[in-house]
Amino acid sequence: MLAAALAAPPALARDASVRLNDALRLEWRGDNANRRTDDDDYGVVVNKLDVAGSAGDLTAEARVDAVEVVGAPTDDFQDDARLERLTARYPLGDLTLTAGDFYRQIGRGIALSLRKVDDLGVDVGLRGGRLEYATGDAQVDAFVGRTNSVNLDPVSQHFTADPEDVVVGASARVARLGPAAVSAWAVQITNEHRPVSDQEFPDRSNTVGGALELTDLLEAVTVYAEYDLQQVRDTDAVNTAQAAYASLDVYLGDWSVLAEGLWLDDFRQQGSPNAALDTDFDYNQPPTLERIDQEVLNTTHALGGRLRIERSLLDGDLVAHANGLFKHTDPGTCTRVAQVHGFAGVEWLFQGGSSRLNASGGYRDERADPVASDCVGAVPEARRIKSMAHGELDYVQHLTGRWSLHLTSLNEARTLDDADYLRGSTLVGVDVAQTGALSFEYGFDTQNQAPGVRNHFFAGIAAWHAQSWLQARAVIGTQRGGIKCVAGICRDFPEFAGARLELIGRHDLGG
Repeated sequence: MLAAALAAPPALARDASVRLNDALRLEWRGDNANRRTDDDDYGVVVNKLDVAGSAGDLTAEARVDAVEVVGAPTDDFQDDARLERLTARYPLGDLTLTAGDFYRQIGRGIALSLRKVDDLGVDVGLRGGRLEYATGDAQVDAFVGRTNSVNLDPVSQHFTADPEDVVVGASARVARLGPAAVSAWAVQITNEHRPVSDQEFPDRSNTVGGALELTDLLEAVTVYAEYDLQQVRDTDAVNTAQAAYASLDVYLGDWSVLAEGLWLDDFRQQGSPNAALDTDFDYNQPPTLERIDQEVLNTTHALGGRLRIERSLLDGDLVAHANGLFKHTDPGTCTRVAQVHGFAGVEWLFQGGSSRLNASGGYRDERADPVASDCVGAVPEARRIKSMAHGELDYVQHLTGRWSLHLTSLNEARTLDDADYLRGSTLVGVDVAQTGALSFEYGFDTQNQAPGVRNHFFAGIAAWHAQSWLQARAVIGTQRGGIKCVAGICRDFPEFAGARLELIGRHDLGG
């Protein structure tokens, strides 16, 4: 593919451009007082250099990652430097050729979702090739490659090898069939890690699926429905799994309503082990129906629905919303958990949009709910295993000129197995538009009251736009750890104690 692209001199004769983006992180971690010694007293230098260029119709991107660890506490920390990403794209009429590393998501992410989630350090792509064809109302693509993960896990800062599982897939979409669009796809994933030495066949999943989209029904209604069917070979045992998702959007003037439903019947797309996480790589990301930052118990076996109602007021400057969720994880089993979550909030822009207020709050309840009386541990009434009352605030008050006061606060009162505890974080600071910000952060987590465990955290944070091409951010002090989630992907972050400096530089060369 790349050779074909390079063989097109008329296109390459046009003006070329190159863009550089370099991210450097310098960090020293002291004793974070979590009663572990495998994440204390070491330093790390991480540099990521992105280069993107174009010459005519040809575009190319590359990224080099490098890490140097000083005083590594365990062998899980490794120095490393490598070409992490390399991609070239070239259009040939209605065709587009891609060679190298690329991301791919199908449908709503149930069948396949290989992408970046920067806040959690998740970055898995495919290293191979993709052929796309688009004309009029039809799009078709086919792709093949091996999964390629970033080798430095930015949460634990441990080294992890590339899984190199084989992914082959194809999809097609036809639009404007009246008000409808129809999609279909197929994906095969072959796990290169064989857990049993004499296993006759490699672990493999074959997935087929499709979606129906209906838009602008009565000029106010949009419908999306997806179904996926999967056959999984796991250690020479063959099983079948299914998944379905549907959403309904209704817009009626200042009102909007969203209804969602999800069914996952032991549906998973997992690959080889991830040494940094002590679990398998996940190659899909189904909808969760949850708030984007909510912990998710199960992303493979669930049944539930969500309703969101939103009202716009004051010509759109004030928006109020209410949400309700009911979901069963592991439905139909002795480990079923019933989850109920209600929350509401407002978003208000004032002073011509220079000030804003986002406030929300709610309550969540999760109860073990065995489906049969003969289940071990079954009780006449469902037993509460976890509850949470939460409140969030993001308030920006414009002061004068480029100066604003910024307050962010996230607080939770939790119960886990009848034990109560509190956790949260509050940041207060001053923002100066186009210059930077200075903030103070206070965090708390009272779950672990053991001697020597830190429960209160204090940090200073500074951000500076030094030049149009250079930004800096520094953190010194201690920060709360714990589980952090983004759209169903959750990571357990260690507590931080020390100092961190991040520098981001950007530069354009021609074009």
